[in-house]
Amino acid sequence: MDSLDYLRLLPKTELHCHFVSTMSAARLIALAEREGVALPPTSSPPVRTLSGSPTTG
Repeated sequence: MDSLDYLRLLPKTELHCHFVSTMSAARLIALAEREGVALPPTSSPPVRTLSGSPTTG
């Protein structure tokens, strides 16, 4: 078995990134505007900036 076949047989995992609390709401909005991405309307739950851990705030 060659290296490529071996790699194809290895278990796979989903690679993804969660952007929650990785940037400020203002930065998220600016990036969305720059890239032409529509964000949910303001009547939806707001995009919030989290600081600290969920237990310490």
